[in-house]
Amino acid sequence: MTRYPRNALARFTKPALIALCLVCLSPSVAAKMYKWVDEQGNTHYTQTPPPKSAQQGKQLNVHTGSAVTVQKKGRKYYCGKHALPKVSENAAAAIARLQDHIARWEENIIRSKENREKYIKSNARRSTRSSFSAQLREHDREIAQRECQIKWGKQKLASFDDEKASIVKHHEELETLREQVERQKISACGTDSRTGVIVVDDAYREYKRCVRPFDRELRKLKGRIRTAQREAKLVSED
Repeated sequence: MTRYPRNALARFTKPALIALCLVCLSPSVAAKMYKWVDEQGNTHYTQTPPPKSAQQGKQLNVHTGSAVTVQKKGRKYYCGKHALPKVSENAAAAIARLQDHIARWEENIIRSKENREKYIKSNARRSTRSSFSAQLREHDREIAQRECQIKWGKQKLASFDDEKASIVKHHEELETLREQVERQKISACGTDSRTGVIVVDDAYREYKRCVRPFDRELRKLKGRIRTAQREAKLVSED
């Protein structure tokens, strides 16, 4: 770390001291910070690139937070202070829950980044360099924990790719089988075009005897299809 004599720090403006403090933090996750001068000669420190009207500008090498990895504490796993969910042994339920968690974590990280931006805009010029960098590290730590959660969730979700494909395929196969049985029923027995009051005669009795095994098979398929459809809907990202 570069050390400056005490009297040398007096030459820096408050924003410059803040930027200097950020650059001198320990190696960690890089964040973008820009220093630029406007048309009036005012120096700015922002998270966004300088406007085209800026007289001069450059990106600073800013490091504000450490990457977070999954850690086991007791029987649970954590990303920082956030506990990771238990993964169900049922593939459909596990996939559905992981997708929900990832969506919620992605919303959380968006809010965390928005809060970080608001903090920088509101405090970069008026906070002391120590309190500013400490609070900025808190924001970055929260973002890193959310990124850890999302990475873990996507890795777990990817491990269920084969099961997910199998669930969807099983539902499609059952639907195809139902259509085949329906066609076989019509081919073997014809169709019942009667409406209103049914006159029970020999032809009708013969039709009912013919369709009975097909209807029994279709009833069984209907229950299996409901279960398969429910699981396919669970694993669908739509």
